[in-house]
Amino acid sequence: MYTNGQVGDTLKMHMKIIKCFTGHQYDVALSAHHVLPSLLKNWNFKTDVNNIVVILKKLIVDAHDAVSQVLVKVLKKCNSLDQLKFYLQLVQALKLEKIDINPTVAEHILNGLRSKEPSPILKEIESLICQFEGTSIESSAIPHPRDMNLPELENHLIQLESKGMETRGVLRLLINEHCRCGNIERVLELRKSFHSKGYQESAGMKTSLMHAYIMNDHLDDALSLYSSIKEQHPNFKIDEFKIVDLACLLIKSQQFTRALEILKYEAQFRLKSAVFKML
Repeated sequence: MYTNGQVGDTLKMHMKIIKCFTGHQYDVALSAHHVLPSLLKNWNFKTDVNNIVVILKKLIVDAHDAVSQVLVKVLKKCNSLDQLKFYLQLVQALKLEKIDINPTVAEHILNGLRSKEPSPILKEIESLICQFEGTSIESSAIPHPRDMNLPELENHLIQLESKGMETRGVLRLLINEHCRCGNIERVLELRKSFHSKGYQESAGMKTSLMHAYIMNDHLDDALSLYSSIKEQHPNFKIDEFKIVDLACLLIKSQQFTRALEILKYEAQFRLKSAVFKML
C-alpha cells in the first residue's frame, strides 16, 4: 500500500510492478481490493489512459467490475472540459480493448453525464457508452431531463434517489422550473436537498432563486442572494428586469435608500439599457 504523499506516483509504481513480470515466467495479477482505492484517490487526469487500461485488465477480480468502479467514480471527478476529454479517451481505450460494462453501470454513467452542462464531448461519451457490448440501449432512449416537464422531472428525481444516482442536474432543473412557476415552498425544499448533497449553486441558479424570493415578498432572502452574486460572481450580469423588481420590493418595504443604491450601482454597467434610461 502507498501513502497519501505519493500522489501522482501510484500509477507509475503499479506499472513498474506489471512490467517487471509480464512476459516472464511469472505473470503478475493485481488485487482490485488494494489497487482501486489507491488509483482513484490519487487520480491524475494527465496520465496515459493506456496505462490505466493495462492495470484494469490485470486485476484479479472481474475486470468488468473494476472498470465499472473507475468509470462511475472518475466521472464524478470531471469538473472541466479537459477532464471530460480525458474521460472520453479512457472510454475509447476501453472500447478498443473490448472491455464491456453492464447495463446498470451504463445507466449510472448516462445519468451522471446528464447532470453536467451539455456539450459535444458529453454527447460523444454518451454515444460510446451505448455502444458497449451488453449495454442496454434503453438507457439512451430516456429523454434528457431538460426535455422533461415538471411532473416528469419530479418522477425522475425519485428514480435517481432510489438508485443512489447523481441528482445535481435534475435538482438544478427542478429548482429553476419551480422558481419560474412561483412554487416557493417546493423551491425551499429542493434547495435544502441541493445544499445537503454538497452541491454549489451557480450564478444563474442564484438569480432564479433571487427572483422567486422577490415575487413571493421574501425580501431578506432576495437581498442575501443579490449580495452573494455580487461577491462571488462579480462578472455576472443579473437581468435588468429582476433588478427593477428587487428595487420595487425594497420600495414596497419602505427601504427607499437601499433601492436607489442598487439602481445607481447597476446603472453604471447598463448605460445602454432602455430600462435604465427610462429610470
